[in-house]
Amino acid sequence: MLKALVQIHIAIFIWGFTGALGKAISLQAIPLVWWRLFFTMLGLAVMVLFLKPVLKKYFSVIFIAKQQPLTFKNYLQIMLPGAILALHWVGFYGSIKYANVSVALICLSTSALIAALLEPLFFKHKVAIKEVLFGVLVVLGIGIIYQTHLQFSKGIYYGIAAALLTVIASLLNKKIGSKYAPFTILLWQMLGAFITITVIYGFTLLQRHPIVLPTLSDCYYLLILSMVCTIITFLMLMLALQKISVFTLNLLLTLEPIYGIALAFYWFNEYKDISNVFYIGFAIIISAVILHSLNIKKNYKNNATRNLL
Repeated sequence: MLKALVQIHIAIFIWGFTGALGKAISLQAIPLVWWRLFFTMLGLAVMVLFLKPVLKKYFSVIFIAKQQPLTFKNYLQIMLPGAILALHWVGFYGSIKYANVSVALICLSTSALIAALLEPLFFKHKVAIKEVLFGVLVVLGIGIIYQTHLQFSKGIYYGIAAALLTVIASLLNKKIGSKYAPFTILLWQMLGAFITITVIYGFTLLQRHPIVLPTLSDCYYLLILSMVCTIITFLMLMLALQKISVFTLNLLLTLEPIYGIALAFYWFNEYKDISNVFYIGFAIIISAVILHSLNIKKNYKNNATRNLL
């Protein structure tokens, strides 16, 4: 449990950079996601063709699976969350383009409430009242930010849609995370995501939208997004989801805005675009994170005491 939480916190710290990188890239949301996944697939191809023996030697756990061999239905089951993840990225980067990094990251905090409501339906267990209350605190913070920043309303809609999609993808990954090897999930989900965004991008091209190539600086940021923020963190996520709940994951993800907003303030001076009320909403969200962390610690101690008895 502790190791999984450490893995998630490291991944969240890295994800805090994705918003700023998305704003720094000149491409719009759909081509941005397409090029991100294009570089990701290139990176995975290199790993499979040249680095797999080394990875198996030093990181064998990412290749361990409980279910073998895989059927065509299994591959489709793995690819589905990847397809949803591609749509999530379109929503997330759309939120950045229509609002800013700070608003987009804060919107993702609604995933806590969404997970608290959807996870019991997926796994058929009772709704934990405390988890719902923590999620309500997060939504209260979002509501305060929305009412005082109506100029970013379209970006907020995109951000909330991105939050819903990331919860659905996480729930689906929770179901399959313990069945298949993390690297297998990564490979096939990124393929599912790439196919999905290619279809969407192809449709926009049919509408006579021009093909936009990334600049040199765009390529540099896209490589960071694909290699570090996608491949490495995805493997950490799949390993951690075997030990923690989806709600815990999504509530801990509210730490992502802390890193991302701090970077956006430093890099893009976004503090000039938001009012003082923004910080009230932000403080409420962070309070929910602290309360949830204390609740996890309390439950962990209680379970440890019962095990000793």
